[in-house]
Amino acid sequence: MNHSGRHSAPRPLVGLATLEAARQQVLLTGTIARRQRLAHLHLLEVLPYLFQVASKPSP
Repeated sequence: MNHSGRHSAPRPLVGLATLEAARQQVLLTGTIARRQRLAHLHLLEVLPYLFQVASKPSP
């Protein structure tokens, strides 16, 4: 109840700015995860080549 004795409308738990910040965080987290997967896949492609180069005797 408010000061006049009437019930006030329930306040939203989060504001629009907070929702937008949460949405941006979700998008950013997805982008980071996607880039990490791509980097990992690239590393898996490059590693065999690096081992071949490292195992060849130098002239």
